[in-house]
Amino acid sequence: MEPVYQVGVAGCGMISEVYIRNLQTLFSDRLAVRGVFDRHPDRAQGRAAQFALPRVYETLEQMLSDPEIDIVLEQDGVLNPIEIKKTSNPGTELTKVFSLLDKASVPRGKGAIVCMKPKVGVIDRDNYIVPIWTI
Repeated sequence: MEPVYQVGVAGCGMISEVYIRNLQTLFSDRLAVRGVFDRHPDRAQGRAAQFALPRVYETLEQMLSDPEIDIVLEQDGVLNPIEIKKTSNPGTELTKVFSLLDKASVPRGKGAIVCMKPKVGVIDRDNYIVPIWTI
C-alpha cells in the first residue's frame, strides 16, 4: 500500500473549495488535506469546518513548518506560487497574495497565474501568465 501524503492548503478563497473537494474525493487514496491557512482566520475556520479538516494554521510559517505536512511545492529551495483563476485577462492584483510567502523562511521565486488566456505571457518581471491548456 502506498503512503497517504498530507497536504496543507494556503488560501481559503473560492477555488480552495474545488481543490479540497478534489483532494478528498479523487485523490483520497494518495493525498489527505491536513489543514488550511488564510490571512482571514474566519475563512480558514469556515473551510476547515466545511470539510472536517483537522487543523487551521494561524500563520503560513506555522503551516510550512508543520512536520506532518508532506507536500509543499518547491523548486531548488524556492517556493513558486501559483494561482488558478477563471479570468482571461489577469492583472497584477492577482499576484498580491504571493507576498504572503515572503514571511516564510523559504525564499519566494517566480509566480504564475494559470488562467483562460490563450497565450503565455508576462504579468511583471516576477510573474507569468500560463494558459490552462498548456498544463
